[in-house]
Amino acid sequence: MKDTDSLLSSRRGWLKTASGVAAGAALGGLGLLSREASAATVYPIDGWLKAQGQFFGQLPPAANFADWFSRLATLHNAPTPPIYLATVDYAGLANQFFNFGTTIDYQNSQAIVQPLTDGSGNVSVHVLLYTLNANTWVIQLTGVVNGQLPSDFNTQLLTNPELFGVRPVTGASLSGACLGDSFLDLTYTTTPNSLWVDLLALGLPSGPPPSFQRVGFRSQATGPLTKAYSAQYGVPEGTLGRCTVSQTGLFSNSPNSNSRVHLDNFPAEVVDLHPLG
Repeated sequence: MKDTDSLLSSRRGWLKTASGVAAGAALGGLGLLSREASAATVYPIDGWLKAQGQFFGQLPPAANFADWFSRLATLHNAPTPPIYLATVDYAGLANQFFNFGTTIDYQNSQAIVQPLTDGSGNVSVHVLLYTLNANTWVIQLTGVVNGQLPSDFNTQLLTNPELFGVRPVTGASLSGACLGDSFLDLTYTTTPNSLWVDLLALGLPSGPPPSFQRVGFRSQATGPLTKAYSAQYGVPEGTLGRCTVSQTGLFSNSPNSNSRVHLDNFPAEVVDLHPLG
């Protein structure tokens, strides 16, 4: 899935799609608001939410949605711990079919649109999305070499045993589902006549709009650890566990070729799964 025109070029497998392209932060807390001086317009989150889930295919019946990874690449001589992939139902896409009880905090979620001043006529869209009771599940990836996802990534996504939570596929039992809250803080550029963009449709900032600028994601879910986790780590099956995801992606080109951001667009990428107590 390595592709220089996709987010995998930054060692990310950002989205559940074969081609791979595409919280605790207050407004502007991650520096995600456009710094242009033009006036901004605040919209309800409904329009952006309706644009999500336009791509299907990997985990029927729900649409594809974002995956988050722990560190894929080896840093210097530091050991690389097991690589976790966490999926969080950030927009309630799986909830439509499985009724996990996922809800959107409409009072605090919003989309802020601001014209750019670069003469392009494009706009910056800053999305703040708070989601409650989002289904969360975690698997471990194998075969990662030099920070690149394995060629059988899609197969692993479908078949690797869950360490935490329930994979939302047709016929899945909801027993053992793990729910949590998440916060998505996303900025992208687009054209004024196409404000609301599916997450999977976003490309790199070097390409035409719509394109990523920055993203922050925070989530925390609690629930029972699975039989697979028990077999691997020796804790009793059903032990209460917690999954914390913390990700920061910066997609503007860095002038410093030795900077952390230049080497990897996600200088902060954490998927922590551990027993409680």
